[in-house]
Amino acid sequence: MRFSKDDFYPGLFGAAESGGETYAAPNDVNPDMFWYDKKALAAAGITEDPATLAASDQWTTATFLQMCDKLKAAGLTGAMFWNYWATHYSWISAQGGKAYDGDSFVGATDATTVSAVTTLGQYFQSKTFVVADSLPEGAGADSLFVRHKAGFFVQGRYTIGTLKSAGVQDDYDVVRWPTVDGKAASTGVAASYLAINKNTKNADAAYLFWSEFLNAEGQKFRLQGGGNAVPSVKGADSVVLEGYPAHAQSILDARDIGFVNYAAEAKVPGLSSDISDLFLKLYEGKADAQGTLDAVAALATEKIGK
Repeated sequence: MRFSKDDFYPGLFGAAESGGETYAAPNDVNPDMFWYDKKALAAAGITEDPATLAASDQWTTATFLQMCDKLKAAGLTGAMFWNYWATHYSWISAQGGKAYDGDSFVGATDATTVSAVTTLGQYFQSKTFVVADSLPEGAGADSLFVRHKAGFFVQGRYTIGTLKSAGVQDDYDVVRWPTVDGKAASTGVAASYLAINKNTKNADAAYLFWSEFLNAEGQKFRLQGGGNAVPSVKGADSVVLEGYPAHAQSILDARDIGFVNYAAEAKVPGLSSDISDLFLKLYEGKADAQGTLDAVAALATEKIGK
């Protein structure tokens, strides 16, 4: 039985589409989510539960930042983020800003985006936020998180494996990105893709593997038991709702309204990495928000040509 693009959730194809043609399909996906440590929050005197706040659209950026300030004051890390496209673009989107308009990077001239990135930079520079990539070996983000040294860790569903292997899963839950008004916003969804070489001499076998790997049954098989990702195809969501974390539905909700990396950027080899390097300078206090966004705009224009 053949299946089609319509079997996949919309919005997940990104750079796999070009000129009205689709060249590959998403293997599975991972919405970046705010995993949080209930013990760390309590240690900082925080009594509100982020997921409970989100359920009533009260999970605001102001509330989140206040929690991070309290965590920092208690000698803990507020939040840890990986330095890649989904961090800076999700933050911009969640705060009502805009990074791209079509193939053009417009964040440098959008006042809301500049303000959002200014706040992001300030919280990294104060060490309230931490770049997970930069932590030393032996004291990495996973270690800090399972030892209740950080309130929030922003990453994908593979977090379940880390928490369960440490035997601390009952102390943690998950929530969507905080926003200005508390309502859900579109945020980043990491995705990879699988294509078939049109010149293969074994087209039938290649299609059989491709379809069995990507269809609902294939994704259920690969992702069951606390697997490390989220289905990209319809009919397999039950693997995410196996009982952990308590608010696992929010992961699916984030996928449904989220976005993969902007196609204009993702299609240019190395561009996303180079842009992340520019944001790292901001986080390290070596650049300001406007200068960072101006540099991103210049680089994007040079590499994309628009």
